[in-house]
Amino acid sequence: MERSMMGGSADKGARGTRVALFLLVLMVTGPAAAGSEALLPEAEPRVNVVEGVPPLMCGDELCPAPDRWPDRAERNAAEAYGWWLGYGPDLDGNGMDDRLQRVLDGAPSVSPTAIEGADGRLTVAIVVDFAWHPEEAEVAALRAVLEEHGWVGEKGGAWFDLPESLDSIVLDRVPVSALLDIWRLEGVVVVEMQNVLVPTNDVASKAIRARDSDVYAGE
Repeated sequence: MERSMMGGSADKGARGTRVALFLLVLMVTGPAAAGSEALLPEAEPRVNVVEGVPPLMCGDELCPAPDRWPDRAERNAAEAYGWWLGYGPDLDGNGMDDRLQRVLDGAPSVSPTAIEGADGRLTVAIVVDFAWHPEEAEVAALRAVLEEHGWVGEKGGAWFDLPESLDSIVLDRVPVSALLDIWRLEGVVVVEMQNVLVPTNDVASKAIRARDSDVYAGE
């Protein structure tokens, strides 16, 4: 599975632009901030609210902004650090796919493999992106959250896969109620909604100029 299938080729330019702007601001403000760090109060995490995107709610309040720069330390990674800052379907930059925020807000799941979850809602198919390549600890933590929310697991027909070329875990039949707890897991930088691929074979015969044949008729 290629990252372009999930984020779109248009996201590559935006990803690079966002990272470049952040580094520029860091270069300009870094020295001054370092010199006055002891004099300034700790900044409150900023929560972005974007028009057209339901805000991510934790109970009756806006969810606090997550750490967008988790420390990889010595962990292995397959992807460039910070790629997630340019993920397209995350306009409010909180690491939760805007489409999943709409599902959390009441929109129906569009997953072709959806079943009714333990929470009474149709399940979703997602990709959980980490800042590093997920290993046993990350897999165990994710599975623990899923089990708490009544995930049916592989025995129930669900898919759970770790692509070697991505720092992600791909899975489906995830209860909607589990999304926020997954989003809060250590190292998680984006919770994506899997794109739904729509077949267009209804125009295939026209495209190849297929015609009736007397030679192959009845075979």
